[in-house]
Amino acid sequence: MYNNPLNKLLKPLALMAGLIIVLAVGWAIYRSLVFRLVSTDPKTNDVALSSPFFKLSYSQKLAPGVKVQLTPSSALSSYTIDNKIVTVYLNYPLNSGQKYSLTVSHIVSASGKRLADESFNFSPRYIPGNQLSKDQQAALEANQIRYRQSISGDKLIQLLPFTSGGNEFKIDYQVTYQGQKPLATIIITSASQQGQSDALAWIRSIGADPAKYHIQYQTAAVQ
Repeated sequence: MYNNPLNKLLKPLALMAGLIIVLAVGWAIYRSLVFRLVSTDPKTNDVALSSPFFKLSYSQKLAPGVKVQLTPSSALSSYTIDNKIVTVYLNYPLNSGQKYSLTVSHIVSASGKRLADESFNFSPRYIPGNQLSKDQQAALEANQIRYRQSISGDKLIQLLPFTSGGNEFKIDYQVTYQGQKPLATIIITSASQQGQSDALAWIRSIGADPAKYHIQYQTAAVQ
């Protein structure tokens, strides 16, 4: 009987392909059974100044008791454990050039498997909003909606920025987040203490109470 040389070649190739499939299936089953960190959102080298959270996804459901520590601590708003996910909420915007260190400890699965403490170090950078993950974009949009609602009736913020007629003072504001809650800091810029006092008087003149705002003073000429 004629032996086709091609058959001799195909037989070991078929065996090799079968072995690769078995190994791939076995590896997938192994990875599904092993308790491990699957991913983070964002990755440590993709943390943005505007990132509202740092999310860690594990392969199995987590038991209560996971602990999170962030240095500097002022950047940590809160954190939650939901099924397989630890979500660390950040007080953003984060600081450019600042190095942050996140440590997650007491990582135990619902079935009792334990992981060693994990540390994540990152230095946030500017990343356009449309390049963030869909979950981050959705969180930022939700916070913006809350912010717009919070200032919808604010007499002062709706008139800012404001510069006095003689450039004696300028009043502006910037938004920070504490506990994912938007907070406006009023910034008064003037080269003199008299200008700062006049700025406060102007705020009162529009029917707003300066005592209800967090005010930051900058001693500088108004440009």
